Amino acid sequence: MGELGANEVKNFIVNRERKLKELMVNDNQLTDNAAKDFAAALEHSNCKLESLDLRLNNFIDNAAKDFAAALKHSNCKLQRLNLNQNNFTDNAAKDFAAALEHSNCKLESLDLNANKFTDNAAKDFAAALKHSNCKLQWLDLSVNNFTDNVAKDFAAALKHSNCKLQWLNLSVNNFADNVAKDFAAALKHSNCKLESLDLSGNKFTDNAAKDFAAALKHSNCKLQWLSLSRNNFTDNAAKNFAAALKHSNCKLKSLYLNNCFTDNAAKDFAAALKHSNCKLESLKLCGKKFTDNAAKDFAAALEHSNCKLEKLYLFGNFTEEGRKYLTDAGKQSNCEVLVCKDYILLTRETPSLKAQLI
Repeated sequence: MGELGANEVKNFIVNRERKLKELMVNDNQLTDNAAKDFAAALEHSNCKLESLDLRLNNFIDNAAKDFAAALKHSNCKLQRLNLNQNNFTDNAAKDFAAALEHSNCKLESLDLNANKFTDNAAKDFAAALKHSNCKLQWLDLSVNNFTDNVAKDFAAALKHSNCKLQWLNLSVNNFADNVAKDFAAALKHSNCKLESLDLSGNKFTDNAAKDFAAALKHSNCKLQWLSLSRNNFTDNAAKNFAAALKHSNCKLKSLYLNNCFTDNAAKDFAAALKHSNCKLESLKLCGKKFTDNAAKDFAAALEHSNCKLEKLYLFGNFTEEGRKYLTDAGKQSNCEVLVCKDYILLTRETPSLKAQLI
């Protein structure tokens, strides 16, 4: 598009006869000059834009200043902003956080994944979440440069009575087991409103699984969607998660655990799916050592009257006969069954709450 095109888009947005509410201008090599045009449009009384997607451009911190100023303007109606995969640093985070704390800011959804933030940025965003003016329900800060210290800041925010966050993505940030303890404690807190959590692509072990499973069993935990794919779990973790799924307090409807499980894990998950307390509707599992025995267990679970599963995605070492067990059971139970030969396909997550809010 280029800078001239951005100016033309600004004129289009503020045209009185237009009623544009959503705009996507991603992957266009836009720079900070274009940000000035978009910000000016958002501040215009004629602008009705509620959703703006400017991911994959070349914005730096000056652009953040312009967007933040627009978000604080009384005319700005923006509720959803996607600026992932740009070049923002901690200075930009400070500006965005200040905007979130402003009484005029109406943002409910903010995507800033894959920028250049450090723990200082996380501290600023966490502080904003605790502010009474902050309306954010959906936040994506995945693929940044955070350490375990960040978890303490976000966990404290999630426990705060002012925090309205329902969906949080902090995947691919090199978190270790201490982080699991902090988030598990937050999930058990009465103030925590989180329904969807993505911590995939970190460095959790079975000790973390124990903490997360304990949180899922807690009466205060509201989680319905959880992705912990691409961590370092073994069958012991599967046992803990399966036990949680059978607990009366567990509200989980979607679980993604693409790790290296064996048939023993399949047996535990299949038993959970048959349990009357299990509410799971979508399950993604990777068991590079899954054999046809795992396929038989899952097929039996799908045919069970208590099983509520609508989607089952598996990666394993299945024969054609094993695949048939699963697909036949899926047809009989009206469950969409995908048995992947390609592990990469299975690692693509589908955060349903994100789809609702974006």
